[in-house]
Amino acid sequence: MKPTNLTDTPSIRRGLRADEIAEALIDHLHYLQAKLPQHATRNDWYMALAYTIRDRMLDRYISTVEAVTAASTSKVVAYLSAEFLTGPHLGNSLVNLGLWEPAEKAVARVGQDLPTLLETGGRARVGQRRARPSGRLLHGLAGDP
Repeated sequence: MKPTNLTDTPSIRRGLRADEIAEALIDHLHYLQAKLPQHATRNDWYMALAYTIRDRMLDRYISTVEAVTAASTSKVVAYLSAEFLTGPHLGNSLVNLGLWEPAEKAVARVGQDLPTLLETGGRARVGQRRARPSGRLLHGLAGDP
């Protein structure tokens, strides 16, 4: 199988600058969560950030798989854990990907605070349902202003 050329992929999925990350946050709120920024809860912003960082992780993951499989004819088993979506792991992923500073600036551009979002840890408001990146809907258990 021929490797996919991702150079034409919009930077909203791959960009590493604060402005590109801020654009991705708004895009995820709009298209994945059907929320307007002025009506988004802290949990909505947290999920938008998680989706945004997930895009960048998957881009690197796919590039690695393509490089490994292009180098040989042997089969490769690859696994990407989604555990980074929980609060502490999302923060660690930002540090490990070198995205803490751009993410902090991006989140500030949309009127949010990165440490506050990470404290939220993806908790939804009581009685509300939230979509997880896997697409499943879960009932929220904790409050969110």
